[in-house]
Amino acid sequence: MTVTWKTFKFYQDADTRKVDFPNNTTCCAAGGDDLFFGCDGGVVHVLDKNLQDKLTFSAHGHKVLQVYDYKLRQCFLTIGTEEPGVSSTVLKFWHLDQLVPGPGNAAQPVKTHKVFSNKLPEADVTALSVYEWDENHAAVAVGLASGMVYWFSGDAVRDRVNMNRMDARPLGSDLWCVKGMGFANNDDGLHLFVVTESQVLVFDLQSGQKSVLDETGSSDGGVLVRDDGQLLVARPQALYFYTVEGRGACFAFNEQHHHLAWTGKNLVVVHETIMATGASSCEVKLFDLGNKLVVGQKPNVLNVRHVVCAWNVVIIVQGDGMIYALRQIPLAAKLEALFRRKYHDIALRLAEADGANEATLAHIYQQYGDHLYHDKRDYDAAMQQYLCTIGNLEPSYVIRKYLDAQRIQQLTSYLEALHSRGRATADHTTLLLNCYTKLKDVEKLDAFVGIGEGDGDAAGGSSLEMGKEKKRNFDVETAVKVLRSSGYYNHALEVARSANEPDWYLDILLEDQGDYDEGINYVFRLPRKEAAEAMRKYGKVLVTHRSRDSTGCLMKLCVPEQTKIEDPTAEFAADVSDFTHLYADKPGALVELCEFVFKVYGHLSKSPPGESHLYHTLLELYLSEPTQVEALPTSPKKSDKNADDFGVSVSKRERHQKALGLLKQGWAPGDSPKYDPEHVLVLCRMHAFKQGLVFLYEKKGLLREVLQVYIAGKDYSGIIEACQNYGDASMGGDPQLWSEALEYFSSHTEECTDQIQEVLRHIERQEVLPPLVVLQTLAKNPKLKLKVVKDYIASQLQKDSKSIQEDRKEITRLTLETAGMRSQIHELKTEPQVCQGHVDEQTKQPLELPAVHFLCHHSFNLRTLGDDASECPICKVQNRETLRIRKDMKAGVGHQDQFFMELKGNKDGFGVVAEWFGRGMLNVRSHQ
Repeated sequence: MTVTWKTFKFYQDADTRKVDFPNNTTCCAAGGDDLFFGCDGGVVHVLDKNLQDKLTFSAHGHKVLQVYDYKLRQCFLTIGTEEPGVSSTVLKFWHLDQLVPGPGNAAQPVKTHKVFSNKLPEADVTALSVYEWDENHAAVAVGLASGMVYWFSGDAVRDRVNMNRMDARPLGSDLWCVKGMGFANNDDGLHLFVVTESQVLVFDLQSGQKSVLDETGSSDGGVLVRDDGQLLVARPQALYFYTVEGRGACFAFNEQHHHLAWTGKNLVVVHETIMATGASSCEVKLFDLGNKLVVGQKPNVLNVRHVVCAWNVVIIVQGDGMIYALRQIPLAAKLEALFRRKYHDIALRLAEADGANEATLAHIYQQYGDHLYHDKRDYDAAMQQYLCTIGNLEPSYVIRKYLDAQRIQQLTSYLEALHSRGRATADHTTLLLNCYTKLKDVEKLDAFVGIGEGDGDAAGGSSLEMGKEKKRNFDVETAVKVLRSSGYYNHALEVARSANEPDWYLDILLEDQGDYDEGINYVFRLPRKEAAEAMRKYGKVLVTHRSRDSTGCLMKLCVPEQTKIEDPTAEFAADVSDFTHLYADKPGALVELCEFVFKVYGHLSKSPPGESHLYHTLLELYLSEPTQVEALPTSPKKSDKNADDFGVSVSKRERHQKALGLLKQGWAPGDSPKYDPEHVLVLCRMHAFKQGLVFLYEKKGLLREVLQVYIAGKDYSGIIEACQNYGDASMGGDPQLWSEALEYFSSHTEECTDQIQEVLRHIERQEVLPPLVVLQTLAKNPKLKLKVVKDYIASQLQKDSKSIQEDRKEITRLTLETAGMRSQIHELKTEPQVCQGHVDEQTKQPLELPAVHFLCHHSFNLRTLGDDASECPICKVQNRETLRIRKDMKAGVGHQDQFFMELKGNKDGFGVVAEWFGRGMLNVRSHQ
């Protein structure tokens, strides 16, 4: 072995035992949980996984040449001779569970095939190789000393095979004995390697074509085919690898080998050595050819007969039956040994070859990186190792090592890798962007945020368009904050734009760059709902700097979009109430907005969102004084599209006319109000809007409050007009308005004679107040002259005189009627009554006996009255009504509550008392 190969003890003794079987074993194979040993006497010994005897049986009559275990089928194959000589050579297939133990027992194979026939000449069997496609299809190749190869394909157990032969003999040489074979399967099909004493060949089994790979063969049978299809040929000077295309790598040796075996990724070689005593022995070495390591060795092994690799154990069989087992140590122990000797690169390759998990590989990379960082001071190479730990090693472990300003380049590369693999946090993004800004590496910064990918330009932030959201491998919010704090506003804009974050985009555009025109244009391009939300948040600064454009944008958002295309978002309309706070300094623009919304919805015959708030807002703007607000809108200036002047000043009268029209529009006759009357009433009171108060009080039926509005404003004509409009009881008005008006005028110190006389005329006409009350009210004003009430008093006296005369006539009539009634009652009680009627009063027929005469002087035939002869049919209706009235009067005598209620509610209290006195209310006897 060359001195450049490093030696490690990756294999240790696992077991050593003596097995009692003949020392004339000829072949050995492992399969499943068993070891098969063929002997020169035709017997097969089977050991279990613990190297204990399992069974022994006779397989062949003379000698076992080769044994092979089928991996895909529960059987194994032996080839041997039944008697001396090659002619009796046969292939036998066995089921292990059907075998009967005992060397004298003739076990029965599952199937037996003769190797030689007339078409297949006899020769000594020197090699055997088997390839399994599946459990029912395999290829068996038998190599002969004559240089011929016989191979069988198909299901040999079921006697369905094809027999073929191939000639491996070289031209011009008699060194043709087959020393080893092996199958290799690749994309071109199945191939068979054949190694003779003088050549290395490969046969294409599909076409039968033979190719010579090397003109040098092997004389001692050191031939092995790996699982990956490579052929290994051992010669005294080196190990050679071959593929079906030709010769590959070679590894130099300086020892003579005896056995070859392959376990995992390692090659097992047995070679002869001379001990210190001068005696010869064998040494078993295990090589990791890829890493050029001696990974294990077993010295002083005598007469090695077989080397078998199974169950991750290397089994060495001596001629005397002694068996040694070498087991590979765990990967962690291997790595620890390599770390101690600083062979981190080898440890990494070894772990990858063993299929180590990601965490283990990351640990190796970390150890390797620490070695390069602390021992070698190679910071670049160390960073390359740390990059491979991402996802398993805490990033802060690496970042702390590279926080020095001189290592910012390496730190930047690590942070970039964290982001590219989706492992970065917000802190990592902050740190990476700070690295870019400290390095002033605008190119990398552009690439990081995506500028230059066909959808933006770092030099023109105002040209950025919102597009489809890109998948970012960093925290967008953190990136925006860092870029803004570092002054890279265009890059921050690109990040916000690509992330579809309108809030961040507008923050940068308006607060950092002050690009209000682009801000308005951007809001215009947003979907309606997102645009409304953006205006709620950023509308204040936009209205302050671009009031006209901002108001135009809100006009678009606060009314449904008129479009012919069916778009569910087109029906969305924002509520003006969400934006009124934006116009604290621009009320004129707010007036224009509100009026526009009312106009559009008026054409649509629909109610706008937040209708009541819209009425309240616009009314308050109308009622505000010109010194408190901008001018109301008339026409915008044409000279500056962003001018804040929304018109010239209008008079208070015009504003109040608009306000009154708004109130009437919101409370049409017969409809419920579209605004809150109480809220609007407060606004009208705050701004002393008399027309509005009058309108609202009228709508609410508060007639006295209407009068109080005029009284508060000292509007004499308004007071009279209000009384005329609302003081007529026949029209549903309140006559008491006249008395309140009289009270006001009589207490007024100014000259208001005409108004008092007008009020007196209406009071007299409608009999609102008794004359005495009128005079008492007027007497409160000592300055009021008699001439003011002269005509009223004269008219009342004349009316009272006429009423007295009429009452006297009525008294005389009633007195006479009462006297007549009393006389009639007396006659009825004291004098007999003469009934002289001759005609039935109802039928006008002559009276016939029996006849009935009533005291009312009405007479009837008895048959006319029928069963009811107790009452006069003619007078009974009047009599019953009289009795009902009397009964009601007696019943009402005790209803004192009703008496006081009528007394309180009637303007003629004396008449009420007189009426109840007539009913007997005040008659003590009636109560008794």
